[in-house]
Amino acid sequence: MQGVLLIGAAVGAVASSVIATRAYRRNSLDASGAISGFLVMTFHIVAGYRFGALLLVFFFTSSKSTKVG
Repeated sequence: MQGVLLIGAAVGAVASSVIATRAYRRNSLDASGAISGFLVMTFHIVAGYRFGALLLVFFFTSSKSTKVG
């Protein structure tokens, strides 16, 4: 059980850091938003991949919709 939790935490940290870094470089997030997003996304992925996927869908759709217009 602990091995699964550690793997989930590692996957969450790597995925979150990639997404937060990319969003920061594209000016979708500022520094505090990138740090907060990294923490929230990591916790959501550790809680379950479905929660992480739902959060990603929300982030990508809201980021795209704010750039329109």
